[in-house]
Amino acid sequence: MASSSDAALGLYLEDFARAGADAEIAHLSRQPGFADLRERLLAEGRDAGRREAAAEHAAEREALVAGPLAALERLLSSLTAARAEFQRESERELLALSMGIARRLLRAELRANDAALAGKLAELLGCLERESSIRVLANPDDLAAVDALLAAEGKRLLDGLPFQLQPDPRLPAGSLALEGDRARVESIAEDELARLEALLLDGSLDAADAPPAPEDGPHGA
Repeated sequence: MASSSDAALGLYLEDFARAGADAEIAHLSRQPGFADLRERLLAEGRDAGRREAAAEHAAEREALVAGPLAALERLLSSLTAARAEFQRESERELLALSMGIARRLLRAELRANDAALAGKLAELLGCLERESSIRVLANPDDLAAVDALLAAEGKRLLDGLPFQLQPDPRLPAGSLALEGDRARVESIAEDELARLEALLLDGSLDAADAPPAPEDGPHGA
């Protein structure tokens, strides 16, 4: 146990240290620039305290909004995916509608457009090897229109070759075929439309880059 003299000595030393510190502070306060240094240190301390408080506030605010913000981002992502799917579905429906209209127009083309019919005949004849005579084949629905054109201009269109017009129910409406003794060539627009539609649906061909719905080029049978 400490004696009373030890306690007294401790108090004395404490008072002495305090007095020394006070004297040192008083001495420093009389030095040039001490007041400015003291104010600068106090200001730096206040700035550090404000920065620490601001950082703590920012962390609390971030923690508060992080959950709702993440939920909002997930919602926006799902809405973007839904919009993209809706757009793809709309494009498919629009493509199907456009192709349906194109098919109806092509089926009626030979009956309504002599120039298109003459163009098909000239195209097919250019792909057929020289024959002594040819047969012109058409869908029964187109037969009257083809017959009328051939009666008026068949000799010119077919280079004076003898020809015979025959119905061919296997040909889709709007299509033509020329047949000789050695070969047969056809112009079937729906085949080209089907290939074009498949390319567009697969995304292999951009709708903006797609060629216009064509009169189908001839191909051999």
